[in-house]
Amino acid sequence: MNKLLHKARGKKAIRCGLTNDPQRRKNEYSRDGYNGTMYFARTNNMKRDEQKLLNVKDWRDNIQKRSNGQEKSGYVYIIVK
Repeated sequence: MNKLLHKARGKKAIRCGLTNDPQRRKNEYSRDGYNGTMYFARTNNMKRDEQKLLNVKDWRDNIQKRSNGQEKSGYVYIIVK
């Protein structure tokens, strides 16, 4: 998670979120026209760690400012152009 937070602080990080299936989420974003690299980290609490990412910066492509995810294990991710 620390490496993901470090990358999230960069200017080219444009979106963050959470998912149970990183590959499926990556495919969805590709179909929606996103390009770039998706980095993800396994977590025991998706809601907590997504909120950490949301607090890092004002994300260009995120509308929400508070996590609405579940407090269960899964993945958090960022997309970097």
